[in-house]
Amino acid sequence: MDVTVAVVPRERFRFLERSLKSLFETIPADVPVIVVDGGAPNKVLNAIKNLQKIRPFELIETHEFVLPNRARNIALKKVETKYIAFCDNDLEHSPNWLEALVESAEKHQAAAVAPTTLIGPTQTPRIHHAGGTLKRVYDDEGRVSLVERHNFANVPLSEAIENG
Repeated sequence: MDVTVAVVPRERFRFLERSLKSLFETIPADVPVIVVDGGAPNKVLNAIKNLQKIRPFELIETHEFVLPNRARNIALKKVETKYIAFCDNDLEHSPNWLEALVESAEKHQAAAVAPTTLIGPTQTPRIHHAGGTLKRVYDDEGRVSLVERHNFANVPLSEAIENG
């Protein structure tokens, strides 16, 4: 697979180690991984540095908090693959998620794809987003911004599956 996974910070860091372990369990060992720490506390930073001994990845230390978009731009400069998968630092990953995203991007010749993302415990998951649209909008001066619409936000997963 010609893809790099970039892990970027959200508002919290306590799940980063667990998220990385989950990531490494669900992607092939030869997939490059870039982690932008985003100013993680020393305890978290030390834990993820220990993970580098088990599964090598590139760690970019910012020494300050950075917003997710800035972290994505930092990581993007390091990518040498056709695709990049951005992951927040608090995700737990399911088996074959990356393969499914790459397959979808290639099948639909998509510029961007996203997985179904769930909120909450696995016993009663709710959808953060599943499907939707992403459009480029240009202002009068030619600047571009992205407008996104998420489907099924905060809907129980079981309900979304039933209603297709």
